[in-house]
Amino acid sequence: MILVAVFLLGWDRWLKGVAWAIGEGGMAENLLGLPVDLRYFLNKGAVFSLPVPDLVLWPLAAAAAGLMMYLLARSWRVAPVAATGLLYVLLGGASNLIDRAILGGTIDYIIFFDRSAVNMADGMILGGAIAAYFGWRRAEIKPKTEFSTETGETE
Repeated sequence: MILVAVFLLGWDRWLKGVAWAIGEGGMAENLLGLPVDLRYFLNKGAVFSLPVPDLVLWPLAAAAAGLMMYLLARSWRVAPVAATGLLYVLLGGASNLIDRAILGGTIDYIIFFDRSAVNMADGMILGGAIAAYFGWRRAEIKPKTEFSTETGETE
């Protein structure tokens, strides 16, 4: 799963590079009329395109990354699915932060219904968060076995 995360990160960076090289308006319009299109879009907002000033965004991103690294280290042995999910979140977030540091925004290249723009890193963040949640839930659920002192068997 770690190799898949690294592959997805590389694929996201490559697709962002292609979209950036072609530039805004450089790709053809959606000729097939599908609800999904591939185009360059520089998203200057943060989560859900909310306008968050850099003075707030960077300290929050650093704190969130530090917390995730701490949780990843603590979860690796007891909840490996959760730890892998956190790795996906960290790598996806890092890819988006690289864009923000260089370009002042995140490159999105998957456009839904001409309204919503996302990228592979966003999918890694969402999928990783879901995996982390269910990984921790699974680690908490342990089979309850009770030992009977009368029969000497587990119930």
